[in-house]
Formats: sequence, structure tokens, C-alpha cells
Amino acid sequence: MRSYGGLRFAGGRWRRDYLVVEGDRFAGWSSEPKEDLVEGVILPPLIDAHVHTADTFLRDRLPPDIDLDGAVGPGGLKHRALADADGGTVIDSIASFLEEAASRGVAAAIDFREGGVRGLELLREAVRRHGSTIGSGDEGGGTADMGDIHGGSGPVGGSVSLAGGTMTTPLRTHVVPLGRPDGDDIRGVLAASAGLGLSALRDLRWEDAKRWAAAAHDAGKALALHASEERREDIDRVLSLRPDMLVHCTACTEGDLRAIARRGVPVVVCPRSNDRFGIDLDVGRMLRAGVTVALGTDNGMVADPAPLREIAFLIGELDMSLLTALGLLANAKVFIPPFDIPLDPRTGDCVVVEGRRPEDVPDGRVVAAVVGGRLRTAGGT
Repeated sequence: MRSYGGLRFAGGRWRRDYLVVEGDRFAGWSSEPKEDLVEGVILPPLIDAHVHTADTFLRDRLPPDIDLDGAVGPGGLKHRALADADGGTVIDSIASFLEEAASRGVAAAIDFREGGVRGLELLREAVRRHGSTIGSGDEGGGTADMGDIHGGSGPVGGSVSLAGGTMTTPLRTHVVPLGRPDGDDIRGVLAASAGLGLSALRDLRWEDAKRWAAAAHDAGKALALHASEERREDIDRVLSLRPDMLVHCTACTEGDLRAIARRGVPVVVCPRSNDRFGIDLDVGRMLRAGVTVALGTDNGMVADPAPLREIAFLIGELDMSLLTALGLLANAKVFIPPFDIPLDPRTGDCVVVEGRRPEDVPDGRVVAAVVGGRLRTAGGT
């Protein structure tokens, strides 16, 4: 038997607590450490609530002076590069992202996958090769057991015996695939995904957006959209589509934010990405309006998939308190039911960060996680 922790963030506050595992199974919480202790700070499981995995291969090719539209707008660098890239390049790019995410303790990531059905096929192949798991789709298999580690070309490996009889397996990031129609393939996209991850309405034809949203709802699938990232959009029109998630909302007015809060739609913010493109982010304004705010890391070409680095940025650059920043991290639990994420913090799923004090978290190294009730190891910051 082994225990982890000493300090745990749960329910918005700190408490003295120890995670107890037997073999590789979660065995409960204890106010006292067991005989084999790994000290650390325990946090809710890391969910990277908004990512674009396929453009990771562009990280070293992004011009320093490029603006948001030039990078990710219609016809921008990202979309041109993805259109020109062969399947192998995209698969390797996604697998590289997943390796980074797993090493940084990310248990699940919600991926806005461009490229229609083909884009989802490439994502599924990258997940298979990496040994990760992927969310529900009516074609190509459903959600895999998080306890299973599938074969592939990535550094997967089996369980390893540690001192005290603890068995561990490397963490692999579960991917929630949100598709994006490419032409008239909405049925195929919904069949192969957990729902839709659409661009901002200003990038879409309104009739297409309405039709795609209705199709997602009819299929019982999730709907997520970018909204008001750099320029304000009509929030009433956005909300009329009944989204399960909005991303960014940095240009929203106070009235927009109150409308979002009244509808109970959570907003994912991506602080480092916004900073890269010179977009002001005022999370406090969102919270005061009553919006539930969670964290994402956005494009793989802009930032690595490391939610704790978003925490460090919020604290160091935006003067946010650690408790508030960690609250954003914990808020990602709202996506577990609608996006069918196989995590349950109530039954022990968590992440262990190296350190002894709350102040150690932003720069801490993730050493382990419990996912689906089973212990996993990680190895990055």
C-alpha cells in the first residue's frame, strides 16, 4: 500500500489529506500517511478543456509578428498548412501533442478537430498509435476503458512494479473529439465524434451554423463554439444555438457575460494563447458576471498542453490568486457529463504535483494521477 500527498485542494479549499492506493487501485483517502509515502500536492484531474492538436507541427513555424486572423482565421497559416499536410504529418503532430499532454498530467483533452470526417479519422489513428483513448462516436469504436493501454508505436509499455507493491502504468490522455464539417459531411462528422467544435459565427454562414447545431442536438451530441475572441459577436445569436461550451468570449460586454451566465453556458479561456495574439483577458469580469470559467491551452502550435502553466501565467501575469486560478482548473468538471469524459473526482480521480505547499503548484512537476480509479504515472511540468 502507498500514499500520496499531504495537502489537497478540494471543494475550493486546502485540506490535509492523503491519497491511498493498493496495487494500482484507488483505495480511499486518509488523514494520515501510510507506510510508503510520496509527498505531493493533490489537485482535481487535469482536463485541458480546449485544444487543437493537429497544428502542433507548426509550433516552430509561426512568425512572431503574425496576428490572430493570419494565424488561425479562414485562409490563415494554420488552415493552409493543414490542407497541404499529408496524413502522416497530421498523425505525427497529434501524437506529439498527446505525448506532451500525458507527460504534463493531462487526463483528458477536448479537441476541436478540423477537416471533416477525414480529420477525425486522422485523430483516431494518432490516438491508436499513441496508446491513448478517444471519446464516443457511432463509428470506429466508443470510449475505451481508461484502465486499458492499447498497443501502438508510442512509448506505451505495461505496468511497472514499485516499492510497496504499487503497480503503475504511464498516463495516456483521453481525447474528446469534436468534429467540424467540411462541406456537406455533417452526418459523418457526428457519427465519428462526440459532437461539434465550431469556429466563431463570423467565420461561418449563419444557415450552416443553424443546420449543424440542430443536427448535433438531434443526434444527442455536444455543441461547442468559439465566440467573441477578438471582436464582439451577437451573443443572443450565439446562445440561440444552445451550445454546451463557449471558448474565449474575451470581447464580450458585461451584458453578454450576464446572458451567458443566465443560460448556464461555461466559458473556456486560454490565457497564454490570448497573450500571444495581444488579446486582453479579464477573467475577474467573467466571474463577477456569474460565468463558470474553465481553462484550455488552445492551439498546439501556440502553447504546449500544460494547464499548470496556464495557472502560472494567470498568477504571474494577470495577478490572479492561486485559489481563484485553481478554481478555474476545478471548474472543468462541468464538462464531464456533456462530453462523456471518463473521470470522476468524487471517487478519487486526481493529479499529484510535486511539492509540499500551495505555492509549489504553478511550477510543480506532475508525478502521478488517478484516472478511472487507477494509478498512472506522468513525467513533465
